[in-house]
Amino acid sequence: MIEIAAGLALLLVFTGLYLWWPRGNGASMLVPDLKARARALWKSLHSVIGFWISALLVMFLISGLSWAGVWGDKIVQPWASFPAEKWDNVPLSDDIHASMNHGHINDVPWALEQTLMPTSGSDAGITGIPEGTAVSIGSLVVLGRDLGMEGRFRVAYPSGEQGVWTINRDSMSGDGDDPFIDRTIHIDQHSGKILADVTFEDYPWMGKAMAVGVPFHMGLMGGWNFALNVIFCLWVSLSVSPAW
Repeated sequence: MIEIAAGLALLLVFTGLYLWWPRGNGASMLVPDLKARARALWKSLHSVIGFWISALLVMFLISGLSWAGVWGDKIVQPWASFPAEKWDNVPLSDDIHASMNHGHINDVPWALEQTLMPTSGSDAGITGIPEGTAVSIGSLVVLGRDLGMEGRFRVAYPSGEQGVWTINRDSMSGDGDDPFIDRTIHIDQHSGKILADVTFEDYPWMGKAMAVGVPFHMGLMGGWNFALNVIFCLWVSLSVSPAW
């Protein structure tokens, strides 16, 4: 339903812009004709409001398609996925990161969901938990702080003997309002070594677009973002008012 609604809405935006594109007085598209009366005034307001919100509306519609079945699963995620080859010769599991995401809270960002998980039990990785220190939830929290994790972050326990500890900060899950400092770190449950450390800068361009677009769509990037979304929704409601 999201896919159908968003797709038809994009069609409405583009055809609406075409129909209302000024053939003579270009200013009529930018400023409403307040001298007009009755239906002519409503028509002018509709076209001007529609023009000014069209770019933002297109961005909201396209970012919303990240949730859709075909566009999201078949197009957005494959383009956005982080390549497992960048794990730097770390042994990989048959499981993908999507196996860690359940319900409304994500233990890993969507841009990682189609990437294979690293596994514990090898000599791979770089020093994380100091030698002689138990690899536990307490030492993982200390490691996260030492690595510069700011504000709230989450620690996911390993699943099975080959599973890994995962430290994650994801703005899509409300851990912060800045997607540019999102980060996912995998740690070997036996040695405490860091097997992978993925930041926003490591994502491909589509992954970066989704990492920013989704929290922006949800109003999670601070008070200004929430206020903008509320104003935007009111503008859209006004532009499709039955009064037109």
